[in-house]
Amino acid sequence: MDLMNRIRTFVRERPDIVKRALVVVTLALIGVPAILWYMRSVDEKAYILFTNGYYYYRNQSHDQAQGSLSQLMSLYPNSKYTSMGLYYLALVNLARGNAEESSNQFKQFMDRYGNHYLRERVYPLWMAVELNLNRPESALSLVDRYFSEFDRLSPSAAEVLYRKGVALELLGRQEDSKKEYEESYTVSEERRTKVGDKDGSLFGTFAFFAKSTQS
Repeated sequence: MDLMNRIRTFVRERPDIVKRALVVVTLALIGVPAILWYMRSVDEKAYILFTNGYYYYRNQSHDQAQGSLSQLMSLYPNSKYTSMGLYYLALVNLARGNAEESSNQFKQFMDRYGNHYLRERVYPLWMAVELNLNRPESALSLVDRYFSEFDRLSPSAAEVLYRKGVALELLGRQEDSKKEYEESYTVSEERRTKVGDKDGSLFGTFAFFAKSTQS
């Protein structure tokens, strides 16, 4: 109790010192998190922005996802998470209906990351965006690029061939389109039987029905 009385007396008699002490403590409480953030490595900061953007995208919070991923691209363009950030930023813009931005970002991804494991998946997505923008010639130009990197039993081959059929149909080349739909279905069936890919038959099924409507 003696100690508490001394503290109360000190506070009453020296309020200026107490106020200064409170200011110092408050600044410390505010400043410590800022200092800790500053001391994080570039990769740690980039990782935080990427994971935030990724989970916002997964939760369909597209505004927040775009904010986090755009920050990642702007602040840490050379981090090891930037490639994935660019990929998901393109998906965010695709989900938001910003097809032109999405197309540009897929192009940047393909230009920058020649050996990235997501290249195989980006091709059909990029084709879908180009078709959405009513640019079938551009979509067709990606087909040869795809098959220069991947074989006909790769996971996205049936989808690429299906989208090639759609592009040809948009150009009025019905017979050529039908052949690509047939090839897409054939490739999906080969993949299903040879590597057991049941999900890969989805675009083969789309192609089968698309071909049926042309008969």
